[in-house]
Amino acid sequence: MPARIALWMALLSAWPAGLLSQTPANVTKDDWEEINFEFNYSVLTDGFPSLLRMAELVQKNPSYKVRVEGHTDQVGSTAYNDKLGAARASAVREFLVKYGARPGQIEAVGRGKRQLKVESQDAPARFMNRRVVLTVLDGQGRVISAGGIGDAIKAMEAQRPRARGAPWRAAAARW
Repeated sequence: MPARIALWMALLSAWPAGLLSQTPANVTKDDWEEINFEFNYSVLTDGFPSLLRMAELVQKNPSYKVRVEGHTDQVGSTAYNDKLGAARASAVREFLVKYGARPGQIEAVGRGKRQLKVESQDAPARFMNRRVVLTVLDGQGRVISAGGIGDAIKAMEAQRPRARGAPWRAAAARW
């Protein structure tokens, strides 16, 4: 994990002064959360609370489908990165299935280094490229989200039907 700490320190040192104090009060870490991987690894090391929430939402919505796309940085051959991207997607799929999603709801796809998020070769850019992208489809096959896990969770929660008032209100009205 020392590489991750060094990366975060480099990112924070490059952060413009005062920008953190300008962040709106209603913004949380989930607003920009993604699932990233260490160099040359497909082992999940972060995002567990969000992945658990995602598994719960998918379990409660059996008609939803999720495509997990595994990405890599540009270091190494295309063939190697395709396998690594597929392994990253599979790791997320296995986690979601283990915690409640049905196997048929989750598709894992490796994208390798074909769709870089950031073109630079520096360490922060390479870290941002080592990620998964989640595409959530509703029961009619419409895309409701494509991006990081925070975006997927928000979109799924927004799709849930809203109750027209709390159940206790109807009972109280009868009294």
